[in-house]
Amino acid sequence: MQEIIGENNHIIAPQNLKCDIRIYGNNNNIIFDETSNLTGMCIIYGSNTEVRVGRQTKGNVIIKIGGDDMRKTDEAKLIIGDNVHFGSVAFQLMEKGSKIEVGNRSIFARGIQIFCSDTHSVIDLEGNLLNAGKYVEIGEHVWVGTDVKIGKNTKIPKDSIVGWGSVVTHCFQEPNVVIAGNPAKVVKKGINWDGKHPDLYAERNKNGK
Repeated sequence: MQEIIGENNHIIAPQNLKCDIRIYGNNNNIIFDETSNLTGMCIIYGSNTEVRVGRQTKGNVIIKIGGDDMRKTDEAKLIIGDNVHFGSVAFQLMEKGSKIEVGNRSIFARGIQIFCSDTHSVIDLEGNLLNAGKYVEIGEHVWVGTDVKIGKNTKIPKDSIVGWGSVVTHCFQEPNVVIAGNPAKVVKKGINWDGKHPDLYAERNKNGK
């Protein structure tokens, strides 16, 4: 289903896409590669935003830019790379100019929330804003486990793993690490991962293939 209220909005998506798209605003661009296969919802309250999904990316997503007619979000971006697999992931961007990027060949399990915003302001005693949401950056070939929460202004480096139930609250720079806990921290370094089940991977290595 598509519902578009506004002007100069552009949607490019596969004909058989099973992801509901709703736009309430102007000059928005939603571009899903013709080989992508997403289910769920993409809803935009705002203008001049961009959602872009790469080749062979599939799974269930809920994408929300803005909150409702009273809380519109302009100039936000969600960029998802190629060959990304989602179990079930919710993305939310609620601040002007905020951006979420997901690198190629990443895998996300179920129950994952990625929020590039808080819903209310935190200020100091002089009235200065302390919790502006600007970005979330997830590198290439990242494996995110079940029930993970990823907050604003965070970075997960390439070839890394985020353990089950973790809460990511700050930037990590070193690649090839396991991040886990609440708040998440590096618990193991010098790792990589493969999408095959462990027994199949072991059998392949045993046979030298």
